[in-house]
Amino acid sequence: MLVSHTLKPLVEYNPHIKDFIETDMPEYKGIRGKFRFIQRIRAGRFDMYLEPGINAALMLALMTLAGVGERIIMTSPIAELVTRIAKPLATRYHIYTSYGLSLREYVALLEGVGYKSTNIAKEVFFGPQALVTARDALQSVGINEKDFIVGISITGRLWWKQWGVEKFAQLADELHLRGMKVVIIGSRSPRDQETLADFRAHVKHAVIIIDYIKLGALPALISLFKIFVAMDTGPFYIADALNVPAVNIIGPANVAVEQFVMHERIELAKGDNPAELPAHVWPTDRSVRPEFQEYYDRTSVASVITAVERLRKRVYG
Repeated sequence: MLVSHTLKPLVEYNPHIKDFIETDMPEYKGIRGKFRFIQRIRAGRFDMYLEPGINAALMLALMTLAGVGERIIMTSPIAELVTRIAKPLATRYHIYTSYGLSLREYVALLEGVGYKSTNIAKEVFFGPQALVTARDALQSVGINEKDFIVGISITGRLWWKQWGVEKFAQLADELHLRGMKVVIIGSRSPRDQETLADFRAHVKHAVIIIDYIKLGALPALISLFKIFVAMDTGPFYIADALNVPAVNIIGPANVAVEQFVMHERIELAKGDNPAELPAHVWPTDRSVRPEFQEYYDRTSVASVITAVERLRKRVYG
């Protein structure tokens, strides 16, 4: 698997992965580094390269130069320039369906090599020490594993997926008043620390913030939550893969058209007036960026609290 050094801890215990190539290592930087990367790929004698992203023209070019015979990529109308560059280098491609469920699109990428499946189940693996670390983190702040713990992820790397610190603070306060143990997760990155500091300034009640757990132990921590609340970003999908009941704050999306992960352990929280276009299309149109945030603003704290209570009643009785 090609993976960044930062994200490797999330997948290193996956028993289906034989080996890793960390693409952002110093030896692969610059022009000379790219030649070393090509040599590494050639040494691996890989038969196939699968690229589920839609912005990987450079990696595709490197795989072509390395002599990888089968090169299968995802293309999309929302990345026209990249698609025009990448398609001539690919041996096969799958066109991303804008309104489709992403997981189904990724599985469909394999149909070009004769693999067809409707299975879109996710799995997350972590080592035994990760669970010890997660339990110790909760115990150190006086939280019992048997408590009704609601985990909340308030940070996000994507600027267009932000619900707002003030709303998360109101949510945490209300859940605290309802007798739930609220745990806010984050990281030690400067951006996350700035967001968490802003959150501390707005929250009124004592809320636990765990921002020192390393990425490899994060799934283990999430697995201990009774309910998890997040925007439509990575932590939400980790929770779903772990079968943790979760609220997905989706912001601007037309749920009548766009497909989301939905089952009895999931609740969607959205604004009253859904957007015309699905969320992943909106950021490509600069003219609607202010409106994009407006739809997130229309997702009220009350709607998220209602979603949490529905999950609590449905899953835990």
